[in-house]
Order: sequence, then structure tokens, then C-alpha cells
Amino acid sequence: MIIMESTRPNEDIKVNCPQCGSPINFPESYRSIRCPYCSKVLLITSPNRVLKFYLNTELNARSIKYITERYCKREGLALPKSMEKLALYYVPFWRFRGLQYWLKVRTDTYEFEDGTRLETEAKVQIDSKHFDINFPASEIPWMRDLSLGIRAQTIELCPDLPVKLRELAEVIKPEIVMDTAREMAYNSLGRLSRNPSACYEELIGEKLTLVYFPLWVSQFLNNSGNFYLLIDGVSEQASSHFEGEFKEVMESDSFEGVGSIKIVPHHCPHCGADLTIDGESLAFLCQNCDRFWYLEGSQLRQVEVTTAKFDGSIDSKYFPFWRFEAIFNGERSILTFQQAKTLFTNKLSLLIDEPTDSIFKFYIPAFGLKNPGACWTLATNLTRSQPDIELSETVPSHRASCTLPEEEAAQLAGVLWYYLIFGCAGHSLRKSFNRDEVPDIHFRPGRLTYFPMKEDGIYLCEQTTGFAIQKKGVI
Repeated sequence: MIIMESTRPNEDIKVNCPQCGSPINFPESYRSIRCPYCSKVLLITSPNRVLKFYLNTELNARSIKYITERYCKREGLALPKSMEKLALYYVPFWRFRGLQYWLKVRTDTYEFEDGTRLETEAKVQIDSKHFDINFPASEIPWMRDLSLGIRAQTIELCPDLPVKLRELAEVIKPEIVMDTAREMAYNSLGRLSRNPSACYEELIGEKLTLVYFPLWVSQFLNNSGNFYLLIDGVSEQASSHFEGEFKEVMESDSFEGVGSIKIVPHHCPHCGADLTIDGESLAFLCQNCDRFWYLEGSQLRQVEVTTAKFDGSIDSKYFPFWRFEAIFNGERSILTFQQAKTLFTNKLSLLIDEPTDSIFKFYIPAFGLKNPGACWTLATNLTRSQPDIELSETVPSHRASCTLPEEEAAQLAGVLWYYLIFGCAGHSLRKSFNRDEVPDIHFRPGRLTYFPMKEDGIYLCEQTTGFAIQKKGVI
């Protein structure tokens, strides 16, 4: 997914090596790792679209007693006489993350001294924002005010409940199902109906995760009776307290559609040799049989890779782009350049001189960028220019990682389609835009194409078109 540096999750996943059993920690975004103990090459797969994780906690009865005394002093409460009961609950939270793009119409109005008003022609703009929403997945009353929040420290995510806590912890069953959780997240995003200037919006790389959060509930006895304190098992801070009776909760049953990540040997499906390790990359080269593999869910799929030929690209590094061809208007025919030229008019480069039967292609950056705006600019410029390039079926040795999934790239190509169509619409259509009036398209499976990009001062220039982005914007 396209991730801004300021929003990159400060989270590590903790697993045990399937070969030697040693603990391994790695960033949540990683897809391939090497065990530091036995050097086994491992692949991180996601058999389920919705994953679950457990957060670890290091608290015990002694530390909880200290936290309770500190909380009572701060809140001006009487110190408890004794601890009657201590329970650890793993409470479920739904977490919804992704990137939201939307098109909006901007019309500037100028008022002159004589009272006349001039309204400029409506312009189409693209905007984006990352979102990270979480809310309790259970309707237990004392969970309503809880939140995963933003943590300064690195959070340790475990695919399974930590062994040391299995006998002590009670896991609460989620009461809010996945479809309802997704709908609740949509409603809190500030959707299209709440933004009158937006004419189209799309969510890219939306990811729903079930996170089990450790909450300690300690029961104390003081002068007024039972006293319950809720303690955050991650930050190790008391969050709230209440008096009276505490409603017990039931442990969890299995929850369909949610699974854990799987750690498997990272081998070439064809020859069995170890594949390359590249952290966040979704694409891997087998250096034994020269086949190129793409990780899709829990399976490695062989893909064809092409590289743009360019004279003078010896010192360049090659960056991956997803290249899509569009099926136009629900028909079997592919969108050609001539059709695109008729639809997009002034949104295509004036320098293009393509034959009428050439296929129109959408180009989406597949490498990591800190700013969604930079990704959008590069995708728009490359697609509008329709570079006339010669392709070779080779994998460049000096290449950047492919970190954007094909599915998300296709979604972004869909946004680009609406942008090109709507940006060329007449003044009246821009003010009364109807998405249903736009010709429908869908995309053929994407192909990875590597383009040479060369450093030029603070910029990184794409060599076939000359478009540039700042080097510091590349992850």
C-alpha cells in the first residue's frame, strides 16, 4: 500500500521460526525475511483477507498493584485495602486502514469594485488522505470508551495468543461482524455525501484487521465496596475505574472469515531454490531458473516482466510500474489510443503521435512512495504521455522493490480513468457530474514494467519521459 512516512505503523510482528523455533520480529509490512538464528529463508503469506493479531502485555499482579496506587493518588481516591480479583481480557477491535482518493470541482469567484462577479471555469482536482480507524468489536458497556489509540512505542503483534497468557486470558468474542464493521468505518470516513464539492471517490488498499487488545481488570476492596480498575496492557496505564458490580464476559468462539498470517519456506515453486529476500517487496526473482514470482494472498504466481529500453540508462536504477490495458464500455474490445484521444482530448500530451490502432495503457507506480500525491502525479504524467518505448523481457539487476499490489494499482487506474474523463468534460457537466454517465471499463491483468530513473540533484528523473519526483519521496 502507498504509505506516507508520518503514518507508517510503528508495529512489529512476532513469530517463531517454523524450522528452529526461535523468536523473530519483523515490521508488519514485510513479506520475506531470513531467520537470524538458522538462516532459513521465509515468506509471510496472508491466506485470509482479514487477519487477526494479539497485542502482548508484560504486566503482573505486583506491577498492577503499583499502577493502582499511583492512579488512586492522582485521582484523589482512597487507597484500596486489598486486591480481590485480577483478570485479563483480550477485547476485540476492528481496525480499518487505507487510502482515500477523491475528485472535486473547484470554481473561483472574483468580485470587482463595481459589483460584478466573475466565476472561473470549473476545474477538476485530485485529493487524498490516509485513514486509520478503530472501534470496539463488542458491545460490552465498559468497552465503549476504549480505543487502540496512537502508540509512541513499538507495538508487538502476535498472530496467536502468547503462550504464557493462554491459561490466564479470556478472549472476548466479536459481536460486530465484518460487513457491519466495514459499513461503520465507511460512515466515519466523511464520505461523498458529506463533501458537496466531491464528484467521485475511491478507497485504495482498504484493509480490515481484527486486533485483540489486552485489558487488565483488577477488583479491589475499599471503604465504599468493590472498586474496579481498567488498565491498558500495552501502555501500562490505568484508563478508568468504576464501582459496583462487574459484568463477566464470555470467552470467544471461532470467528469465520478471519485468519492469521502464515510463515512458510520461501522457495521457487518451479525449481525449489531459495527466492530473493526483499523486505516489503511482493515480487521475487529466482536466481536459479530466472523465473519471476508475485505474491498474491498465500500463493506465488509467475508473472512476465518487461523492461523499458533506453540509451544511456547504464547508471540508472529501474523502478517497477503496473501497466494496464482497459476493456472499454463493457465490450470485449480494448481501449485504443484513438478512442482515448476522443474521450480525453486536452488531457493527453500534445507530443503524442500514435497510430490509431495502438492500445492505450495506464501506468501506476508499483514502488514505495511517502506521499500519495507524488504517486498520483507520476501515474498521471506517464499515462498522459503514453511513452513510445521498446520493451525487453529481462529483469534488471539494479531494481527497486515492487510494494504496491496489483489489485490496488488497478483501483488507482480506475481513479485515473475518471480523472481523465471528467477533466475533459464541458463546463455544465462538471457542475452536474453523474458517475453513471461515464463509460464503464475494467482492466486486464496488469504487467510489471521497469522504467529507468536516474538521480539528478534532489530529483529522480524517469528517463523515457523526463518526468521527475524528489528522491526523498521514495521509500
